[in-house]
Amino acid sequence: MALAALTYLPPVFGLYISFFPVIFFALMSTCHQQSWGGFGVTAIMSGEAVTRVLAQRSETIEREPSDPVTTFSYINTTYLSPSDTMDLDTIIEVSITIALLVGLMQSLMGFLRLGFVSVYLSKSFIQALTTGASCHVVTSQVSNALGIDVPRQSGAFGIVKMWIDIFSKLPTLNWATVIVSLISLVLLIIMGIMNERWKEQLIVPIPMDIVVVVIMTLLSFFINLNDKYNVQIVDDVPLGFTPPKVPSPSLFLTLLGDSFAIAIVTYAISISLGKTVADKHDYKIDDNQEMLASGISNTFSSFFLCYVSGPSPARIWIVDKAGGTSQLMSAVSCALVVFIILYLGFLLEPLPLAALSVLLIYSLMIMVLQVRVLPSLYRQSKWDFAVWVFTCCCVVFLGVALGLFISLGFAIFALAVRIQLPSYKKEGNIEGSELFLDQKTFKVIHFAKSEEIV
Repeated sequence: MALAALTYLPPVFGLYISFFPVIFFALMSTCHQQSWGGFGVTAIMSGEAVTRVLAQRSETIEREPSDPVTTFSYINTTYLSPSDTMDLDTIIEVSITIALLVGLMQSLMGFLRLGFVSVYLSKSFIQALTTGASCHVVTSQVSNALGIDVPRQSGAFGIVKMWIDIFSKLPTLNWATVIVSLISLVLLIIMGIMNERWKEQLIVPIPMDIVVVVIMTLLSFFINLNDKYNVQIVDDVPLGFTPPKVPSPSLFLTLLGDSFAIAIVTYAISISLGKTVADKHDYKIDDNQEMLASGISNTFSSFFLCYVSGPSPARIWIVDKAGGTSQLMSAVSCALVVFIILYLGFLLEPLPLAALSVLLIYSLMIMVLQVRVLPSLYRQSKWDFAVWVFTCCCVVFLGVALGLFISLGFAIFALAVRIQLPSYKKEGNIEGSELFLDQKTFKVIHFAKSEEIV
């Protein structure tokens, strides 16, 4: 639900995307632990396209280029606009049209069997990409966790500008929101320690997300955090499904470039996460089938008011740690989401948005902390180290889409150099044995013969 805010949609749309695309993806995916649904990176990219389209429509946004960007709230969500109203229909129209275009592009690439491009995604490239992308999502949630209004920044060094804005507005933070965030964080840390320490005794891990949501919802309801302390909450969650809506063909040309970038980013991160978890459990996934599954899920779910869906690093590791071994777990989660949408949605209305943001930040820290592999990576391969650092820096500072394309070019260049200039060493055979040793390292040993080992 927190991710829906990144696309400027009401939180209830986060429930829709946790149901429709998950069904289609689960039926087609070859990755047993892959978890589909809301994805922070594509939500941010989709939100940037929404902002651009709204800016082009003079009847909804009229702003001189020199005017500063301000924020306002619609259903407790921060937006980039100086207006005091926002065209929700346009936001929905743009979001679902992007989802349709992304789905069609991915489906076409899957049918053409273009999944082979994943062979150029090395492990170091994958880790750096997911780390950099997670940094963007974490940054987008910090303002909600602190209760401050920070305008969204896009483009080169947008993340730096956002952190500058965050620090500059620290004096205006909402202390009640900060306390809510701290309580949520402490609960997550305690339950995480309990799950790790007693994992042998526990039949299933403690559902940390559910516990935090229940506790913070009850706390917000009984203390009345929204009215008394101006803590932003989920607020309106209508029961039942919204009628389907057809995406707008008139926006196809306008959104073609954005959709292509999102399609590539979604597939790159999806296949990278899928291969990581598949390698861990010693099985193979079909690159083309994964691309087709992603395309079909986005295509059909776009008609049910879903923005672009994608993989969730946090959910994948949760499923993995919980012992999930098939997509049957997706059916269980879908059943729970449907029950909430139909009958229990109103119970989530007092839930503080800060608690949702902390849940998202906490779950993504495992991806951000992948930077810890750098020392060992440097000792193993200087080229892999260079690819990791270059990719992560490009994604963080230039944005996910542009950073992905530039870093992919560098990764292919590094691969070509390593193929053309392979490293080798000269090993010699110790006389009277079958043992070969590096002649450069063991200079004092007399060797009977030598061979070059590539």
